[in-house]
Amino acid sequence: MTRELNLLTITPRWETIAWGLYLPVQYTTQGRIWVGASIKLGPLTLGVHNLALKKAVNTLNGGSYLILSVHPFNKRKIMSRLDCPE
Repeated sequence: MTRELNLLTITPRWETIAWGLYLPVQYTTQGRIWVGASIKLGPLTLGVHNLALKKAVNTLNGGSYLILSVHPFNKRKIMSRLDCPE
């Protein structure tokens, strides 16, 4: 059986080019609130959708993810803090 799960997500984040911390808070159509977490270290991001602070009976679509972000064609100029875009 396939079920479609719709979410409203707000994600506070703290990040630089080299690292990042994310805390997504999701509200589902079933009225549940999920709190997840992820960390970025360079091109690698690892996270979970639901930390399951309160053990739920059904954690539909809850899980983890691993992202490897590679941008081979992105040749941007790295700007310093004093450079202003034109």
